[in-house]
Amino acid sequence: MNKEFHRRKKIADLSKDFSSITNGIFTIIKYKEQRSKDGRAMLLASIPLIEHPIYSETRIYIQEFYDEDDQIEYHYGWEKLNGSKHMKHISAWGNEHHSGYRKVKNTEPYHHHHVPEAPAERKDCYYIRELRDVLEFVSEFVLFKKPYNQDVNT
Repeated sequence: MNKEFHRRKKIADLSKDFSSITNGIFTIIKYKEQRSKDGRAMLLASIPLIEHPIYSETRIYIQEFYDEDDQIEYHYGWEKLNGSKHMKHISAWGNEHHSGYRKVKNTEPYHHHHVPEAPAERKDCYYIRELRDVLEFVSEFVLFKKPYNQDVNT
């Protein structure tokens, strides 16, 4: 079977595994086998979550890039469905490289964009390394209808 199928199946399986917090099936926003920009495969997807009493409708936004060795660079975000990029941001995790003027501290490669409505802020991330970890982390806030706490250690 091809790589695209396996990548989609991984997200579908995780969506089922976390059915207590998901609201319907995941959506593939875009898949490109080889981007002209850098030659990597790209997968963009979204997993809708059940309504949260504080944040209303939210989702897990998935952005994955795969190199020729199938190594993954990712950015997973928990965000509200409505609002600007900054206003939607609740929390996010990634291993993508940050350079330039926004690189205020060395948080490479694993980092947590931990401040709601301030996605540029980040700190080191020690425990979240894959999409399953993100869903496990977010499920506590969604299932128990708790507000997100930016000081939680990840």
